[in-house]
Amino acid sequence: MAKITTRKFRKENAVGDVVEFESSITVDSEGVFFIPVIDDVCRFIEPASRCKEAKRLRYSVGSGFNQRRKTGWQHGATGKNLDHCIKVVAWACKLFIACETTEELVLIYAHDSDVSFATSGQGDIYPNCYYGENLEWRQFAGDRLSRNSMFGDNGFYRVGLFARIVNKITHTREQGVSVEYARPDFPNPHSEPDTWGEKLNDFVKLDGPNKDDRIVEIPYTEESAEFFYTALISLCQLADRIDNLFGDPGNVTLAIESRQQLLPAPGTKP
Repeated sequence: MAKITTRKFRKENAVGDVVEFESSITVDSEGVFFIPVIDDVCRFIEPASRCKEAKRLRYSVGSGFNQRRKTGWQHGATGKNLDHCIKVVAWACKLFIACETTEELVLIYAHDSDVSFATSGQGDIYPNCYYGENLEWRQFAGDRLSRNSMFGDNGFYRVGLFARIVNKITHTREQGVSVEYARPDFPNPHSEPDTWGEKLNDFVKLDGPNKDDRIVEIPYTEESAEFFYTALISLCQLADRIDNLFGDPGNVTLAIESRQQLLPAPGTKP
């Protein structure tokens, strides 16, 4: 077979996937052309040769193979019309990187707590496991406990919650499935919200966790959005009470004298 030319093939889909390679086109003594393709594309030659566009071609194109002395067997498109072979290879590349995209609104959330305590399993909370028998560490036990002690690096107990309504975009392609989250197409954030989903997304400075494996995804409903909106409002109310109480030493003194508690603590023993 004689080499007649070299041609580059390149296709890119809407999400940025690219297939690109260079082929040395040959022709045999009977005038049959052969265009070798990469392994990822070779199995799409046959479907491409039967597609709607291929049926309009005057000359048929099929999948074939050729043996090279140095590279071994090569698979590709073969036919008696070079232009038609080129078109079939291009369509095969398009099939290889074809991507089906679907979108849906979902609710994602994650929680984070940086505390240490012991529990009896009956709802009783203790500072540590030395308060009684059959107690278990609930958070950061063992050698990690020092990080939350007065001698450790972290001087505060923290509890956090993240929740957002997002547009889940799923790309399904030959190479696999990928998922990305985008801002939903809600109305102007400065307008009066009409749904619980809009209200939930109205919270500002609420960033998600850095690790995707901490994010939980559930279906978006008005009930689920209302639940997490109320939960975040409760955290804000707690933060407001903490700021108002501990932000003024006089308030702390009054609270101590009146035996006022920040929160009810049923089951907690002194």
